[in-house]
Amino acid sequence: MIAKELTILGEKRRLTAEFQPIIHLSRNTIFRYEALARFYNEDGLQLSTLEAIKVAEASGAIHEVTDFIFDYICQLLKKKAQLNFSFNLSPVLLNDLDYIKKLHHKCAEQGIATRRIDIEISERVTHPQLVAARPVLEYAKSCGFTVSLDDFGAGNLSRDSLDAFRFDTIKIDRSMIANIGSDADRWSRLQSLMTTLLPLGVNIVCEGVEKQADLAQLKRYNEIAIQGYIFYRPLTFNQLKLLEDF
Repeated sequence: MIAKELTILGEKRRLTAEFQPIIHLSRNTIFRYEALARFYNEDGLQLSTLEAIKVAEASGAIHEVTDFIFDYICQLLKKKAQLNFSFNLSPVLLNDLDYIKKLHHKCAEQGIATRRIDIEISERVTHPQLVAARPVLEYAKSCGFTVSLDDFGAGNLSRDSLDAFRFDTIKIDRSMIANIGSDADRWSRLQSLMTTLLPLGVNIVCEGVEKQADLAQLKRYNEIAIQGYIFYRPLTFNQLKLLEDF
């Protein structure tokens, strides 16, 4: 397991990553892996990722955290040509053009095709922030990176916000997915959302799928992808290595 020792606001932290597969339904193949930061305290206890990220953002350590995740991804991409990964870009870095340029330069130095890396934009981004960040996101796409909107339906962005930037992938939040197999109203709301999103011609990922009944409903949409425990929990490096045989 690759790990990094950090000191954030005087507290020692160990940072590593896990990787959750995203499954394309019709092809029954792994579409890509999402790299997930994992934080541990000095006693080895895992901390809340959301809270640890907020502390890293407030302290300025988010650059170091994101660098670690990105460098980890790059190491894995060099192990197998078929691998693709996504990582979350903090709202703190959303307008940092120089940071995106640095990531692009890292790929060029290591001979890694940027199309194999997807940048996920957090659900915490507001519509004004998205509009302001559009030049940076357009630059990222011009470099070859793809860009996803994470947790759509649970954050600050509505359907109208999607006109501000053309995402390559829209990930529908687990709160929109849970219990669609047993709750007719929830299923109807998701169908309405799908009717809105499918004409955009983007990749659609449904997050947090854990129940067979929910998966059965989602299978009506053949070209979407699924992320959730019903297929895989996040994998450690060793588990990923075994699955991908590298």
